[in-house]
Amino acid sequence: MDNMAKPNLGSVTRLPPADVSTGDDDLDSARVEARQYLEFYNWVLSIKGEYFGYGAEGIIYVFLFEIEPGRPEVNQWIWVIVGDVPPTYIPADDAATPFEALDGYIGALEEW
Repeated sequence: MDNMAKPNLGSVTRLPPADVSTGDDDLDSARVEARQYLEFYNWVLSIKGEYFGYGAEGIIYVFLFEIEPGRPEVNQWIWVIVGDVPPTYIPADDAATPFEALDGYIGALEEW
């Protein structure tokens, strides 16, 4: 997938701007955690868009972020998984849907 290719946006929901609540406290807290996690990396210049992919009531959340990459090899679409699990990111070229991202995350945890 090239830097401009999009993952499967049919399976995600666009979230309101970062300064607007979704009305779900758990989802809003998870979104803040995911944004902060992603913004930690110097290869993220800015977050251009964010989407909700999957959530299991306070246990695990999968978000899709469209970023402005700080390096040419970085995909502009990044999945971020947070919740009652160690946070991680997965480039969208490795997972086209939130469920593929979650499956890859679980597989990596099992290997670890």
